[in-house]
Amino acid sequence: MEEIDWDLVFRFTPFVTAVFAFLLGKYFSDRPKLITYYGHSATHHIEGNTDNPEGFRAGAHSIVVRNAGRKPATNVRVSHRILPPDFFVWPDIPRTVEKMPGGGEDIVFPSIVSGQDVTISYLYFRDVGQIHTGIRSDEGIAKEQQVLLTPQLPRWAQILFLSLAAIGMVTALYLAALILRAIIP
Repeated sequence: MEEIDWDLVFRFTPFVTAVFAFLLGKYFSDRPKLITYYGHSATHHIEGNTDNPEGFRAGAHSIVVRNAGRKPATNVRVSHRILPPDFFVWPDIPRTVEKMPGGGEDIVFPSIVSGQDVTISYLYFRDVGQIHTGIRSDEGIAKEQQVLLTPQLPRWAQILFLSLAAIGMVTALYLAALILRAIIP
């Protein structure tokens, strides 16, 4: 078994520390981080009656805007090509609706605090195509995510997996340094 070359370890320690510090800084940075995803969508055919024998179609969907960052997101704007008159916001937080000069409307939230989810549910009675066209705040554009229902690991298991990944990364860097040292005299 080969003895550990401590000189080599000490040479690479500042590099590994800098990379680790950079990654930790990105993870723990104090800024808002808006993400958005669809909560549900559905279409229903409503049977006709004497006034409307053909019936009609009703659509519904919701979007969730989440501030996954560590600071409040300010002036969050949910833009719409067509804003249906029937929409519901939960939780009931302050908001305004602004008409845009080029058409369309924005729902504007003055602030969404860290860790808060805001759900906007829409109900419409005709095919309107794309309703909302983007979500942004003073700090940037929201990232749209596809959401799959999955069980979540407990916090201790997440920490264990991250720790093992960090150990694996350091080991891989050490092995790469050993290989490079063997190849390059």
